[in-house]
Amino acid sequence: MAGIFERMKAARLFASELKATTVEVPKKGGDQYESQLYLTQTGAKAARVMVVGTATEIEDIGTDNNFYRMRVSDPTGVHFVTAGQYQPEAAKVMQELIERLPAFVAVIGKVSLYNNGENTTLVSIRAEQVAIVDENVRDTWLLETAKATLDRISALKANPVLEQEVAAAYPTRENYKEIVKKVMLSMKSDVGSPIPTSTPAPTPPAAQVPAAKIPDAASSDEPMSDEDMKNFVEQQIITRNTKGQGVKIETLGNPCKGAGMKLTQLETAIQGLMNEGRIYEPKLGLVMPTGV
Repeated sequence: MAGIFERMKAARLFASELKATTVEVPKKGGDQYESQLYLTQTGAKAARVMVVGTATEIEDIGTDNNFYRMRVSDPTGVHFVTAGQYQPEAAKVMQELIERLPAFVAVIGKVSLYNNGENTTLVSIRAEQVAIVDENVRDTWLLETAKATLDRISALKANPVLEQEVAAAYPTRENYKEIVKKVMLSMKSDVGSPIPTSTPAPTPPAAQVPAAKIPDAASSDEPMSDEDMKNFVEQQIITRNTKGQGVKIETLGNPCKGAGMKLTQLETAIQGLMNEGRIYEPKLGLVMPTGV
């Protein structure tokens, strides 16, 4: 990802891992300007992160001054990104993006943890830089982050001290190997493609990636997998969005029922597609395919 934020080094973390981060690393010195590090479930100790995904919503939640909050989706969940008067460049980009959503963005910023007093820790990124990017940059970031995640898992197994520290901080952890696998599948790569264990090869543009096969419910008695359901729903949304004004969720019920899906499965598929940035909801009850 040469040319984007080269001067800054930041951890590559999927949304699922960043969201699960709740532990501060004790500061060693007395320097009040020392950056606060946070321990993640794969053993990263990071103050800053770099994330790339689909910006689907930006709100001005400020009162006297503009303060923006942006939702950035990757295949594992949603990053919450903020910027205000002390991050003027990032805030300006976010303000300009409001009328251009959805859009692929790259963000570098500091991790920020906030406890709401109800034993819930909210994780966000205080943006230092925000840039509009293309799908190739997003796909490259996915590959880089998948490799970085697997590298941290391997390093954790080889470091008993760090492993013990992570185990004490997070008695229950996600299976990040499975998360990486799902990310790779979400990119609509060939099913047989290996999970990256070394520097990934450049990803072809999305137009050159074979489209996922949509199951024909009438030709098979086999139940649809979760990914099949998402692909089917996504295809229905794309097909019905003839005027580019979105598709009412209620109109998806009959075709999905005909494909053997239940209403709860339709709702789960729609939520999964939104989390992955493949569709978004411009207003309640209306969905749009990303890229329209």
